[in-house]
Amino acid sequence: MGKVGKTFTIDHELYVWLADHAEKEGKKESYIINAMLTNHKRKYTTWKCSVCGTSNNNDNKSCYVLSPGPDGEFCTGVKA
Repeated sequence: MGKVGKTFTIDHELYVWLADHAEKEGKKESYIINAMLTNHKRKYTTWKCSVCGTSNNNDNKSCYVLSPGPDGEFCTGVKA
């Protein structure tokens, strides 16, 4: 996937922080912004359970609709 140039407006205080932070990290400002946006996107991305169809947060390794069983917790939801 390629990169796209995009301009946007930020507060001067944020820009000063970004420039200082990028310099301390030895990275470009665009790299810092891209990494922050990627992490934010990942936080709000969901996956759908193949058993019940419930949307789950990416942090969840299993479905929200869980029931304890002898071999661990499994989704017992009913597909909508």
